[in-house]
Amino acid sequence: MKKGIKLLCCGLLLCSFLIGSGMTCFRETEKELDNRQAVATEGHPVKTMKVESLLSVNPDNLEDLETYSDYIVKGIVLDGSESIPIYAEGSDDLLMSFTTVTPLQITQTYKGDFKEGECIDICEKYMKIDSGNNTGILHCGNYMPSTVGEEYIFFLRDCPEDTVWEGKYSVSYFERSRYPVLPQSYGTMSIDKMSNEELDLDDEDATIYKHLLKEVMEKYG
Repeated sequence: MKKGIKLLCCGLLLCSFLIGSGMTCFRETEKELDNRQAVATEGHPVKTMKVESLLSVNPDNLEDLETYSDYIVKGIVLDGSESIPIYAEGSDDLLMSFTTVTPLQITQTYKGDFKEGECIDICEKYMKIDSGNNTGILHCGNYMPSTVGEEYIFFLRDCPEDTVWEGKYSVSYFERSRYPVLPQSYGTMSIDKMSNEELDLDDEDATIYKHLLKEVMEKYG
């Protein structure tokens, strides 16, 4: 990504930015990430930068999450993700939106018509940044990259037609659209003790997420 990148506020976009108003466009925290998420250049820390994003719907219970999702699947995250920035027309530094396209191998379908073993592309709400010493992850909500080789339950929607993401599937509700598949021995207390890092989350409060995770594991785990 180019140094000094600008971020545009657009109400029609899921990931919105406020610029030129004195308000913070993103929250930046500097912390080391483990090897599952590392994109760092040796000797330089990975930073996470949160985009303040607006969602028209952000389900806080499993019933709503199921209702607003077009597909519910269990799958293994494969290697080969690609971060895609979308710039304003005629600009190479005015960022309108972003996503990372990640291959997912379906292991079970609960809603939708995917077949076991089928591979689909999902659009995750983060983008890796690597410009020399400035290495990090730009992300929406509390969402951090999925771990390659791990199995998750995803609540997905069709990506919009007539866009670069047409034919792919969106993690529309950020971290509330993705849950790790945990061992059956994991009970309520075990989930409560899990760290955000173990859940592939940034450092915001995860109380609602953990409540949803318990519901998801009870029904789909």
